[in-house]
Amino acid sequence: MMKQSKMLIPTLREMPSDAQVISHALMVRAGYVRQVSAGIYAYMPLANRAIEKFKTIMREEFEKMVRLKCWRQRFFDSRFVA
Repeated sequence: MMKQSKMLIPTLREMPSDAQVISHALMVRAGYVRQVSAGIYAYMPLANRAIEKFKTIMREEFEKMVRLKCWRQRFFDSRFVA
């Protein structure tokens, strides 16, 4: 893993003039997205990394919920079988 100080992340000091929503302006300033052409944006490597981490966390939590549900179902089914 590379330190953020060593990564090439194009950041801006000023607010983008074309940004109308604060979240959009902050993502452009932080280097998460870049405008390719009018209305078209591309994720920068930092954003892709954050998205992949989010996907991994969501997948792990979903799998935990499924396992717990399966365990509960087996536990209760075996307890109340006549």
